[in-house]
Amino acid sequence: MPILLGPTKEKILPVVSIREGVVFPHTETILSFGRPKSIAAVEAAYKNDQMVAFFSQKNPRTLNPEQSDLYDLGTLAKIEKLLYVGKTGLNAWVKGLKRIRLESIEAYRPFLVGKISEIPEITEESEEIKILSRNVMESFQKTINLGKTVDFMTIMKLMDGSPPHQLADQVAYILNLETSEKQKLLENFSVKERLSKALQFLNNEIKVFQLEREIDSKAQSRFDKSMKEAVLRERKRAIEESWVI
Repeated sequence: MPILLGPTKEKILPVVSIREGVVFPHTETILSFGRPKSIAAVEAAYKNDQMVAFFSQKNPRTLNPEQSDLYDLGTLAKIEKLLYVGKTGLNAWVKGLKRIRLESIEAYRPFLVGKISEIPEITEESEEIKILSRNVMESFQKTINLGKTVDFMTIMKLMDGSPPHQLADQVAYILNLETSEKQKLLENFSVKERLSKALQFLNNEIKVFQLEREIDSKAQSRFDKSMKEAVLRERKRAIEESWVI
């Protein structure tokens, strides 16, 4: 049965547009920023209460996005640390906290400032959810064993065990999906549906990894056969030359 956690709240916060990818609640990641408005917004958030609103762009090529260029649903996050890269770059360690909705853009300069409303967390508990969570973790471990690259921090968080609603977001974050597909997962409030989708996508990744291994194995086999034939030809030629007086 779905359970709502916390009331809906409105806030005025710096808004940062994400060109590609989606920031999910219950995840930690390092993001790189290069656009002046994005850097200014992140710096302002860090100096204030460290809170910032991330919204993904519908088109990654849009340089100066307006409200219509952003998805309505994003993530409230906390800026944990900043690291400047050269003279024009900035990396930030961010922690995703909650789903939020962009109600309006209140200012565009010197950076985007928006009115956002927090979306209450929804949790679900059932035997089916438990089974789905277990299957998701098993498939996640398979992808790691097959060579999926995931940062250590995320692996540890997943392996420590998370409630189903958090697990769904953490796995969605590491899936190899287009921004539009990840956004659909962010906008889906059903824990069961998100876990089911995550499991489906993970199993698809497993099939791709297995196919790549099969192709690599066949290619190696053909290479080994070609090398063996080349060695035999060279050996035969050397023997034939040794017969020439």
